Amino acid sequence: MKTKLLLMLTAVTLAVVLTAGSASAELLVYEPFDYPDAPLNGNGGALGTTGTWTTNDTGEAQGWWCHPEGELTGQGDDRHSTDPAALNLFDGTVDNLATSGGFVGPAGPTDQSTPGTWGTRDPTGNLDANIGLDPSVTATFQSGTTTWFSYVASHADNRNQGSPTFMICTDPTTNGSRGLTMQNSGNGIGGVGGPPRFNLFDVYPHYFSGGVHHQTPGGYLGGVLGGHNGIVTAFCSSGTCDGVLGDDATRAWVVRDDDGYMGVPNIVVGKIEWDADTGGYDIISVVSFLETDELSEAAFDAIIADKPLLSSKNWPAAVTPADPLNPSNKPDLDQSQFDLINISSLKFWIDEIRIGTTFNDVIGAAGAKDPSPANGATVTTGNVDLSWTNAEPNSPSDSVYVDVWFGTEPNETHPGYDMTKVVTAGQDTTNVQVSAPTEGTYYWQVNSYIYGADLINEPNMIAGSLWSFNAVADAPPSSVVIDTPDMITWSGEPVSLDATVVDDGASALTYAWSANPSEGVVFVPSAAVEDPTVTITKDTDNPSIVTLTLAVNDEGNPTPVEDTMDIDVYDDACQAALGTGLTIAQTDFDANCITDIRDFAVLAAKWLDDYKATAPIPRP
Repeated sequence: MKTKLLLMLTAVTLAVVLTAGSASAELLVYEPFDYPDAPLNGNGGALGTTGTWTTNDTGEAQGWWCHPEGELTGQGDDRHSTDPAALNLFDGTVDNLATSGGFVGPAGPTDQSTPGTWGTRDPTGNLDANIGLDPSVTATFQSGTTTWFSYVASHADNRNQGSPTFMICTDPTTNGSRGLTMQNSGNGIGGVGGPPRFNLFDVYPHYFSGGVHHQTPGGYLGGVLGGHNGIVTAFCSSGTCDGVLGDDATRAWVVRDDDGYMGVPNIVVGKIEWDADTGGYDIISVVSFLETDELSEAAFDAIIADKPLLSSKNWPAAVTPADPLNPSNKPDLDQSQFDLINISSLKFWIDEIRIGTTFNDVIGAAGAKDPSPANGATVTTGNVDLSWTNAEPNSPSDSVYVDVWFGTEPNETHPGYDMTKVVTAGQDTTNVQVSAPTEGTYYWQVNSYIYGADLINEPNMIAGSLWSFNAVADAPPSSVVIDTPDMITWSGEPVSLDATVVDDGASALTYAWSANPSEGVVFVPSAAVEDPTVTITKDTDNPSIVTLTLAVNDEGNPTPVEDTMDIDVYDDACQAALGTGLTIAQTDFDANCITDIRDFAVLAAKWLDDYKATAPIPRP
């Protein structure tokens, strides 16, 4: 769960400035929680916000805590299936999203007013927090425009937790209400995390009107799915409470990883289209991604297509609507009054809040990818060809421009800092040759500009990932490929093997073919050459599959580079032919894959046999 940026992400470096004639893209809000390891209350100053954070935690008087990125909180997990000492693994970093600063939510066990013990389950309570929006942000919420938002979050405890509800709104939620109501009859729009309690984990769009929670009609009304009008006025705990939504209207929050540990980062992305629906209603669409997912607008749209109710555009009419003029309970809000960000629910951590005007704005705009040499690869000293795949341009007609940095020490605060710009604003450049004359680790980074030639400047720069390679005098083989495809043969019939090995030639290569299972397998002239012939003798009636492995290493690198192939081995050539999917010919009466005189003898023996019925017979 680690992705670090080489350059510090600040409000200045992340802002995308609008200029005459440029694409309409702008990062409006970026809150990385770059604050001290201490209570969050009273901190502020992030891009697009005003004032400071006000937080409440019903289980901790000092409110929310700001944790350093990359560090665990010490929160224990006593419900892990096999590890009694399990910790919650969320640390504010995400594999497919650039992160910086810290992350916030409940204090860890040792951070609380009455300190607990590291590694114990020491949760707090219901969480609410809010901060003001800069008026310049609110001014962008215009009819006919689109606002995107995103954040990263994870569950902080294994009991009575919830997924954080995010709202762009007029007023904060009522403290301790778990997002059921909003103070001062406030309005807001966003999504995730209930109520009702049964949907506390779930991702789906909703909004507040007059201080009351609204969502898609449907759910349960008196136990009947589909009857509810979409207005939730109670925090009911049953799975058949009024307003409980089913799987068709929600996306599940992922709580644990494949090894059973808590702390999985969920990336929530929302899209608000102001006054864009039929009748002038707003459209709110909300989905979630994992750090193993592709973050793209196309993927966002695909999730909505799979579950249409994740967009209010597709909400159905209620059986008995609260407002007959708005039977689908769609949002119709005055966005000009939205001057607050509010977050609420139970026992969660949250990070990387972004609001912008495009999808790319709020997911950190994916930069260059597919580095070659691969990140962490070993190469031979000397000239090294670097190549990559560029980011997508903001407009299909635009070019992508890149700066490429290369050197041996990327830390700007280190006395030995050594990074040189080897490409400056290269138009659609995807490769460059650099020199790595001595053994050691070298670093490189491709920073991208996707908004056209007029916006090649630091505010519009998408900082790329920091990649590295190790240079050695004798590199291991860079590629080992068995060119022979997977084969079908029969017992005792040789198969010629062909392989291609790419190496720097600095030292002699060692080849080692092996087989699994190995019984009856003979390599000629030996298993220690690049392209031997293999013969497999089998002694069973059933076909067998033999997996061959070619392992190659050189004198300076004992760890081999490998490739594999499979050979299906049959008893004889006929069975081998049938193994390809062929069928026995109708004229091959003895099924030996040859139509010959023996088949004619079988036919002759049956010649003029009369099989027709001579009288009615009982059914078998």
